[in-house]
Amino acid sequence: MGQKGGQTGDYLAVDHLTKRYPPVRKSVTGIRDLLDTLKGGREEISALDDVSFEIKKGEWFGLLGPNGAGKTTFCDILLDVTTPSSARVLFEGVDVNKDHDKTKGKICAMEYWFFNTRVDLKDTLLLAGSEWKLDPGECEERIEWIVDLLDLRSKLDEWPIRLSMGMQIKVYIAATLMSSAELLVFDEPTRFVDIFTRKKLYEHLKEFQKKTRTTIIWTTHNLHEAEETCDRIAVLNNHLVTVTTPRKLVEVMGKSNLEEAFIQLMEGEMQGDHTEDSNSEG
Repeated sequence: MGQKGGQTGDYLAVDHLTKRYPPVRKSVTGIRDLLDTLKGGREEISALDDVSFEIKKGEWFGLLGPNGAGKTTFCDILLDVTTPSSARVLFEGVDVNKDHDKTKGKICAMEYWFFNTRVDLKDTLLLAGSEWKLDPGECEERIEWIVDLLDLRSKLDEWPIRLSMGMQIKVYIAATLMSSAELLVFDEPTRFVDIFTRKKLYEHLKEFQKKTRTTIIWTTHNLHEAEETCDRIAVLNNHLVTVTTPRKLVEVMGKSNLEEAFIQLMEGEMQGDHTEDSNSEG
């Protein structure tokens, strides 16, 4: 199952993306590595192999796959943390790696290097706004909206380090929403969050997305979460397995929920059974 993509007219086009990493070193000096290389005994590690799909503006797009499937590598390429071995990712027709200056400020991840857990939430959000060059009036207005959206008003004077892990995640998300970026990248953002907080976050982010038409890329191992939030999903296993909707994948695999469908799909992958279909967006 796969999808042809990578057309330059797409909002975000992944065009035959390939990423390979050097082999893991076997020795400190590198002599053994050199000998193995000369003998042809060392192979590169393939993280992504000829992956193509497109993401639409304003959709919540999920990336699913087992550990090591290439999800985080894809996010790192999109954010220009690393570069592909070949091919490209186009954001509104612009290569995110070769022309990073043209996309800077339009794509934002949840990680913030400047995040200080011993600065109160209000100052944390002010700092996030200044990093994204919001003028003071816009920054204050956005803080007022976001703290109400995420039910954080009572925490404005708190240090994040004093908050529970679930509340800290909400603070990270709040700082991310201060960016005004068109495309937000969340790499397993809710892995430490309880089910009640997660459901609230889904509601808050759906409301935010509806108002702003922001595009969300969301990687997760929580299949119930993906089923509840994602408009479409791409399943990766170093290559593209399928692009579809959660509902369509469940129907195609003849299962009752996305978790069961995903397990059967990946078991088929391991057995070399590449079932056709599932490109439908129905």
